[in-house]
Amino acid sequence: MPSGSGQGEDSDCSTCAVQDLIITLGLDLKLDRKLNSGSFGTVYRGSMAGRQVAVKVEPVEEDSENETLKTEYRMYRWLHNDRYQKYIGIPRVLFYFSGLEQAYRILVLPCMGLNLKQLMNRQPNRRFSIQTTALIALQGLQHLQYLSSKGIVHRDIKPANLIIGSNRGFGQSCIYLVDFGLSKFFISQRTGKHISNRKCDGVTGTLRYMGIHAHEANEASRRDDLQAFAYMLIYFLKGRLPWQDIETSAPGEDNWSRVHQMKRTISTRDLCADLPEVFSKLLDYSNDLVFDEDPDYELLQRMFFDFLVANFRHVKYEFDWTTRPAATGSSAATTTTHISSSTAPADHDHHHRHHHGEAGSADEPRRRTDSHDSMTASDARHVSKCPTR
Repeated sequence: MPSGSGQGEDSDCSTCAVQDLIITLGLDLKLDRKLNSGSFGTVYRGSMAGRQVAVKVEPVEEDSENETLKTEYRMYRWLHNDRYQKYIGIPRVLFYFSGLEQAYRILVLPCMGLNLKQLMNRQPNRRFSIQTTALIALQGLQHLQYLSSKGIVHRDIKPANLIIGSNRGFGQSCIYLVDFGLSKFFISQRTGKHISNRKCDGVTGTLRYMGIHAHEANEASRRDDLQAFAYMLIYFLKGRLPWQDIETSAPGEDNWSRVHQMKRTISTRDLCADLPEVFSKLLDYSNDLVFDEDPDYELLQRMFFDFLVANFRHVKYEFDWTTRPAATGSSAATTTTHISSSTAPADHDHHHRHHHGEAGSADEPRRRTDSHDSMTASDARHVSKCPTR
């Protein structure tokens, strides 16, 4: 038998088992094709009641610490727990099932468009324009502010976890934040207070974008998401980050420490060389935050709004992919929209997951800037949201 055939047979068997479970549950759900798989689960493209969907499947094993999909479902529910507050920029779960006797968890989400990593790779020179990156900043900061209002920290901010809608026009101007399998509450569900800082048993996130405190295995808080977000925006503008050469060298724990050391020692001036000052201000702001500090998201949104008005005369939701549309209507449009962060992408966006700590705890799902006065804070909140019809 060829050495690789066993894995393929196991994969086919698991797909058949999932299809049998769908029949047992009586779901109007069809698996069209497998999109990706990793050590923590599999993602399929499918259809449910005539609607295109992404189906995430995770094996359930007794005594296993793998509860990524369970955590993700819990976070989606919490983020949409207010029936009177309809937040656009985070998908809603269409169906969830978990049962030890059936050996699988199933999470069904809407099928959307390309993620920002894919869209960036389709642009000239494989980078985004300044205007598009500033517009991404506006919507992304709105998402982080909403997560903050719900007491959640994402812990894996990166281009592959920000996706656009699948419909041309309106849908492609709205950026969604997805993949909450590594997320956790920074507000204790038991006490209602901010969790305490502590050393964790491991680090969580994606090597390229994770912040300095995450590298040091400190408890995650809002400053970590904001720092990762700043790194990501710099990546969009430059096409790469200086520590990527270390990432792609021989794999090993030493790479993590070398990347961490470079992030600690490189100056904001060098990292943001030749970029508009607004991006270095965001990075400096995130670096200055203390563990339990509430970032001033409205100030940051106003800063990017003022930058857009000063340099482009208006804030209009015209992105590089809408003025030079990518082929999001093709089958490629859904290849990584809801793929679990456990699947390592091809360009060495490596992950490291926290599997220990407060297992089973309700609080542990698992593993300064200048501004102008040209607009009010409420205006900033409005313009950073997805455009409305």
